[in-house]
Parts: sequence; structure tokens; C-alpha cells
Amino acid sequence: MAAPARLHAFDHLKAAAIVAVVFTHAGPDSWFVEGSSAVWFLTKSWTVFHVPSFLFVSGFLYAKPQPIAASTVAARLFRVVLPYLVWSCIAQASGLSGATGSKEMLHQLVTASSLGVYYYAMLISGCILLMLPLSFLGRRGALALWCAYTAYSVGAVVWPGWMTGDTLFWLMREPLQLYAFGYFLTGWLAALWRPELSAWVRRHPVPAVVGSSLLATLGLLLVAGWTPWSFGYFDRAVYTFGVVSSCALLLSSRPASRAERFLADATLGIYLSHFLFILWLRPWVADWPEGPRVAALVAAGLAGGIGLCWLARRALGPSRASRWLGA
Repeated sequence: MAAPARLHAFDHLKAAAIVAVVFTHAGPDSWFVEGSSAVWFLTKSWTVFHVPSFLFVSGFLYAKPQPIAASTVAARLFRVVLPYLVWSCIAQASGLSGATGSKEMLHQLVTASSLGVYYYAMLISGCILLMLPLSFLGRRGALALWCAYTAYSVGAVVWPGWMTGDTLFWLMREPLQLYAFGYFLTGWLAALWRPELSAWVRRHPVPAVVGSSLLATLGLLLVAGWTPWSFGYFDRAVYTFGVVSSCALLLSSRPASRAERFLADATLGIYLSHFLFILWLRPWVADWPEGPRVAALVAAGLAGGIGLCWLARRALGPSRASRWLGA
């Protein structure tokens, strides 16, 4: 069977998103503004489309118009869990996890917390498991679910008591919280309704491009805190959908460069490995001025993550490197 054609827009999007991930983790470890406004924008504002974009792309690529076999779901899950476990063991062996005993080590492995950024492994795994019931709903059923889930998520912004997670630790890991599943489900719907969406864009190209650009601009203003109002965690959703739709409309016919394709293919491996290098370097640059410190951490995260994935491909071959390390 021939390999499916690459979707150029997703190559561009995933490459940008994994770079944004590294910028985010090179910045302050805080959910509240600290340091200079320029560094905060560089590391915590324009970057926040990253994980939502990964979830959207996964939903789009995994979507099927007919029920999905449990074996297919298991295979998708395995492609995430195995690299996650390998990199988690590396984090534990390096001492960077902070675990002080076997019990804490096991807890970190089970809860995707050997490194804080590994929450994504649990998030995407939860979405993959939800593929099984989702695939039985069909197009209209999935659309109805999207409406219901979005209504619940809006309600949880207005009434936070609706959220099931009682700590940030679990809110970040539960796919039904903070609209995480919404990104995956929107990607799923975009794939199932792709013919209709494409036809509408062909009929209305200018409104589509202008609308997506305005959505991305509004989203950036919201996540940067440059508006007098906020929609809570939907600020991130507005920005993400603006970025995703802009990429789809403006870059779908433009093939990605070789470097972008590498980044897109090695996204999981780079995600799981880059923070090891950032954590290792942090003590050495702790006394540096903020700008050079962040630049050094970004360089270390990108060079380390990309370099390890490139070496893995050379040593193991692309297939085994992808299977074992996500590279």
C-alpha cells in the first residue's frame, strides 16, 4: 500500500510547534508573568499554540469515518507509550526526575511526571483511547459531541467547580479538562468534514484567509494579555484555531523544507528529550542576564533534542528510531 501523501500544512505547523515547545520550556517556570515582558512574550505568549496543535493534528490524522478496531487504537497508543517510557527511564537514570526512591519513581512513571513536560504523554494517550468510542459516532454524532463538550468547557470557565481535576497537576493531564480533547475532536471533525470545508474555502477564499488571520491576531492579543477581557483557557483555543487555519489556508500547497520535515517527523522524540538538556544547563546559566540565559537554554534544547533524534536515526534506522524513541 502506498504511503499517504504528506500534508504540507501539517509539516509547517508541527515544525513551528515543536520549536515553540522549546521556547516555552526555556522560559520561567511560572503560570504568572515574571521577568521582562519581552522574555515572557517570547517564551509564554506566541508559543502556546504548540500542544493544542499537536492534538489537533493527531485528531485529524487518526480520524476515520467508520468504527476503528481496538487493535488499531492499541497500535497508536504503543507508538506514544514506548518512547515515553524509554525517555522517562533516561530521565530517571540521569537523576533529573528528582525521584528519591523506587516508590516515587514508579509514581512518576505511571503519572507521566518523571519530567513535568511529560504530561503531554498522558494527555495524548487519553485522547487516543477516546478514539474507540468516538469512531462509532459518525460525522453527525461527532459534531453533536463537539457541541456538547464545548458547551461543558465554556461552562467550566464560568463555573470552575465543573472541572473534575482539583489540582493543576491533574488538570494538565486529564484530556477532558482545559479543552484538551476539544482540540483533538476539532481535528477529527475537520478530517471528516474536509470535503465540505474545502468546497467552502474554494468558494470564499478571501473571507477564509482574512477570517483565519483575524482569528490568529485576536488570539495572540488575548494570550499576550493585551486586551481588556479574557475568555479563560479559550484564549488559547482562539489563538490555536487561528494559527491552524492560517497554516491550512496559506501553506497547504507549499512543500516544507527538509529541515521542517525532519522536525515534523521527530516531534515526539524532540518533545521528550529536549527538556533534559534545558535542565542540565540551567544551573550553569542561572546567573546570566535573562535574555542570554533564555537564548542559551533554547539553543541547548533544540540542539540536544534534534541532535539525539538525528543520531538515533543514523544508528537505529528511521523505523526503529521512531518506534523506540519517537525520533
